[in-house]
Amino acid sequence: MVSRGSSDLAVVDLAKYAVAETGDDAVRLLDAETLATRTVIATADRPCGLVLTPIRAACWSTHLLSGDVTVIGLTPTPAVVARIPTWENIAPAPGILINPAGTRAYLPQTMAHGQGLNTQFDNSVFPEVSVLNLETLAHQLSEHIS
Repeated sequence: MVSRGSSDLAVVDLAKYAVAETGDDAVRLLDAETLATRTVIATADRPCGLVLTPIRAACWSTHLLSGDVTVIGLTPTPAVVARIPTWENIAPAPGILINPAGTRAYLPQTMAHGQGLNTQFDNSVFPEVSVLNLETLAHQLSEHIS
């Protein structure tokens, strides 16, 4: 069972919120009480879906224009610690889910047949779920779901 889903807002703890700023290529941490900015973390292009690991030590961000995922460590100082690529020719992954054990992340995506250069004759798409190993920060090619 997958218990943690993503949105463009994540509650880090009772004192902080994380917000994906798609237009600014950043994730902003806000004070929960005053909504004042605590810090802004630059990310890859168009961060979108955010999800926290079960122990809230890291925030994972999908990106609207790629299948990549950015990992933001939240302690001691918030910073990008990794960027994990998934598939080429993949439609954006606006969401991400983490299993309750905090060992795997799942990205529902759509893979296009070809590169979309001439869709008049080739418009097949295939649903894919990329699986990421949260312990090794790797895309688990052998575990993808299609």
